[in-house]
Amino acid sequence: MLNFYSVDWADVVRQSMVTLKRCLEQAEQARAARALAEGPGFVYHGSTEPLPQGLLQDRRLTPVERNLWLVLRWLITERQMRTPRYQDLQPYLATSPCGARASRETIARALNVLRATRWLSLSERYRDEQGCLRGCVYVLHDAPLSPAQAIGQDAGYLPLISQNLSHATKGVRDLAQHLLQELRADPEVAEEALTMMASLPATGAQQVLPLQADSHVEHSELGEAHCVRSAAPSSTDSEPSVDVPATAAVRNSTLDRTVQKKAKKVQYRPPRPMAAPIGQRVCS
Repeated sequence: MLNFYSVDWADVVRQSMVTLKRCLEQAEQARAARALAEGPGFVYHGSTEPLPQGLLQDRRLTPVERNLWLVLRWLITERQMRTPRYQDLQPYLATSPCGARASRETIARALNVLRATRWLSLSERYRDEQGCLRGCVYVLHDAPLSPAQAIGQDAGYLPLISQNLSHATKGVRDLAQHLLQELRADPEVAEEALTMMASLPATGAQQVLPLQADSHVEHSELGEAHCVRSAAPSSTDSEPSVDVPATAAVRNSTLDRTVQKKAKKVQYRPPRPMAAPIGQRVCS
């Protein structure tokens, strides 16, 4: 019969920890392999309520972001679509009746706002051995997270707010200022986090969430094996894709004129003395 006191429980715990660590590593490798094969994915976390009341009452959102949240939830839960593409979202965000599809810049900006307002979180990133981004997991929430929760779940949340402070779109810049006040007002946000965010460089570039790319070149977002890829503007987009710096100088229209008017100088000439009539003597 096994004696309780004769067992080396320290060795049992040590072996159990080794086994548990091995199982966790295997589970992480399997999850990374799944993400590598499936690409970026969306997960809905929340109640079964079709339309959260807080989504309508959130004054930080515009109808475009609210509509995008509804479309994402419908595609994830009803259509069972794990990786919505830009072409899947564009038909639902058109800004005019019977109009063309929404541009990719509109989709990217709406996703940016949803993530900044904490309705959407980028929870995990998977990279291959070369460091290339191969998969991401996004979580769609039924209510916005608190600033402290967003910092804990989304490692890129603070850099996102810092970059949005110099975004090319004024509405995104104003929203970033409001969200910065929310971060400072939250007592659960550490002062070190705010200090770190203040030290981040403000590039002003618009962050684009790497959704699954379309088969056409003009709709591609991120290639599967490209570490870095510059986004080329598409001729089919209705909005400009080039970010304009906030401190751009205003062009002087007078410098580009082909015909310029020369200013005329007005000189003052004193009037000439009137000539005396013939035969009349002029007194000096």
